[in-house]
Amino acid sequence: MFAEKDIGLQFKINTGVDITAATVANIHYRKPSGATGSFTGATDSTYYVIYTTQLATEIDEDGDWEFQAYVETSSWKLRGQVCTVRVVEALV
Repeated sequence: MFAEKDIGLQFKINTGVDITAATVANIHYRKPSGATGSFTGATDSTYYVIYTTQLATEIDEDGDWEFQAYVETSSWKLRGQVCTVRVVEALV
């Protein structure tokens, strides 16, 4: 769990396959309200898509968020497994 409005929070999703040739590396999300979108990520080593939050408005709802890696190369597209993360309201 992590608090909403965190800045500098790093998402790191293991795709399980070699993505060094990726031309697109994003993290798709679905908010608790049902709104969807994506973060423009980057590759980290061989298997990971990463993204670090820049703004307090990026993680803006408490509840269960769903995240999924999305990667493209010149010859294929990959959508990873969906993972669910509980976001809680900050105490302060």
